[in-house]
Amino acid sequence: MIPRSISRRPLRAVAFAAILLLLVYSFNDVSFSDFGGRGYHKWRWQSSEGVSPFNETCKSSRASVARDVQVIVKTGGSEPLGRLTTQIATLLTEVPMQNLLILSDLDEDVGFYHVQDVLKDIPKEERSVYPAFALYDQQQVLKSEGKDTRELNGWELDRYKNLPMKRMIWNLQQSLKKENRKKWFLFIDTDTWVEWDNIFELLGHLDSSDKLYMGSPVWRKPLLEFAHGGSAYVFSYGALEALNKPDSHTIGTPLYSQYGVNVTEICCGDLAVALALNDRGIGMKGYWPMFNGEIAATTPYGDDHWCEPVISFHHIGESELDDFWRWHKDWKAKTKGLQPLLYKDVYEYVADGFMDKRENWNNIEEVTRQLDAATFEDCKDACEVDRFCYQFTHHGGKCDLAHYFRVGRVRHAEVGKDKFVAGWHMGRIQAFMARKKCKTAHWVKSNP
Repeated sequence: MIPRSISRRPLRAVAFAAILLLLVYSFNDVSFSDFGGRGYHKWRWQSSEGVSPFNETCKSSRASVARDVQVIVKTGGSEPLGRLTTQIATLLTEVPMQNLLILSDLDEDVGFYHVQDVLKDIPKEERSVYPAFALYDQQQVLKSEGKDTRELNGWELDRYKNLPMKRMIWNLQQSLKKENRKKWFLFIDTDTWVEWDNIFELLGHLDSSDKLYMGSPVWRKPLLEFAHGGSAYVFSYGALEALNKPDSHTIGTPLYSQYGVNVTEICCGDLAVALALNDRGIGMKGYWPMFNGEIAATTPYGDDHWCEPVISFHHIGESELDDFWRWHKDWKAKTKGLQPLLYKDVYEYVADGFMDKRENWNNIEEVTRQLDAATFEDCKDACEVDRFCYQFTHHGGKCDLAHYFRVGRVRHAEVGKDKFVAGWHMGRIQAFMARKKCKTAHWVKSNP
């Protein structure tokens, strides 16, 4: 019996609204926000049966996207060669030759791959404006003498490569028939790992004719936000075309190779790309945490890194890349391509790194709270009191707490200083995993 103070009409309205809500959520493409206010899409995943999207036998929709993607690896003549050779032997084994460009500041051959120099066509008059090009000239001399260019510190030269790469790629595209041109351009470093299925799933829901520039955002106020290069970033054909439309910067004018951006006076080539695009009315679309600047061991697992698909990792060492690539290959074989790789899956790769206590170790990079604590046990007690604490590190009378859980890395104390001791609240981590079920992948909407 319904009390007289409550009419049946409002109840029917509530029931109708509930049914309507269920119907809305049954569609394939749903945008909504979790409790943190971040929006995400819910997309139906098409099985690849464990076959690479680059493989001609792959029947998923991601295979049609893969054919239209140009993968560009940025390296340098002074970079450790092992990075590139390891990447070629692992991650890049799936990428067909016609989909791959390896660009550098030095022409050389690495195995069956030709590495192209993107700086060689910059006029001497312009090069004289950039002090770092003295390193470029040194590299050429060492190469001509048959000496190792890896002994140079060419990092200062790196920033000048990002924009000339875009012009070289544009010119290459214009030399092709229209039907053979690529629609998407994925830029990575030699210490970047990419989940091909996940990036192609994202691109499959976007329009390459739109002016899109996207990746993991770097916010450095008052600087313009830009996509972090090592985490991988993407240009659509529309963005590449807009960047290369004729303007006042013609061959022979100052800063021509850099699209008018004075790269010498800024932090890095990644910012130079954002500035050049901004001059043409194109802003960055941030897709963090799917594009990620961490590795599996330093990822802060929790609400933001659990049901989200993994697109990239950065700063992944040679042995780490080989090991993770093999693990991922086995994971795909076991799951038969029936689901996207999520952070909760990557957690299983590093799960053995979580324990009650670990000496000479630091598991915290972003400190949520810092307290005074005389001992490790005091620090552990402080984490117990903070109901959102998942882990802690004690060092030198200080206790750092974190509201996420990551494995971290070795941290030896300086001579005469207290050692670093890390701990994890294993009960809370296990409770989080039991509570946080991923009914669907959270394909995060762009920010901004």
